[in-house]
Amino acid sequence: MYNSVIHSGIFRFNFWRYGVWTEVIIDDRLPTKGGELIFAHNQNTQGEFWGPLIEKAHAKIHGSYQALVSGFANEALVDFTAGIAEQASLLKLEHPHRFFRTMKRAFRRGSLLTCSAPVAESTDSEAPDAIRSDGLVLGHVYSITGLLRDAIFTWLEIFDTLEMCHMSSDLVHGGKGKHKWNVACYHGEWVEGVNAGGCRAPPDEGT
Repeated sequence: MYNSVIHSGIFRFNFWRYGVWTEVIIDDRLPTKGGELIFAHNQNTQGEFWGPLIEKAHAKIHGSYQALVSGFANEALVDFTAGIAEQASLLKLEHPHRFFRTMKRAFRRGSLLTCSAPVAESTDSEAPDAIRSDGLVLGHVYSITGLLRDAIFTWLEIFDTLEMCHMSSDLVHGGKGKHKWNVACYHGEWVEGVNAGGCRAPPDEGT
């Protein structure tokens, strides 16, 4: 329960920046207008502040709230998790079912997946985002919480970009040390054409 007597008004967050965890300290003052939160907030539940607070800390490390307006979802997820980001275009996929299997493997190992619909074409920067008849907002990012193989083609007709954040298996499984990533290093002579500069050309091809 919230206790205003012991509450100091200070919150600390850690973000993964340039290969290290960086601590960000903020106060609990949040931007409002007419008594309502301006940016991130829960539309259904009042009094929930973890979202606006982490947004404020994220805005601080990037310089401003304006810096959060554009960008890629997977980059933000890397800031939050220290994972590895990957982005894929969904336009003109040659093998949709093969791509679905790739998504399924990523989903099973705990990767965070998001997708977005094409941005509405408009010359007015102040124009509101277009909303489809099914309620989806063009240009917005949606979390993928489940996969359905039979719906893959319908899904591809709506969304044009997939973003993934692959997290350490050890982190996904609670840090128990059973599924750690492995790093392989080569020690020895660095020979051009053998273990430097990529693989060698096949014997029947010239150098």
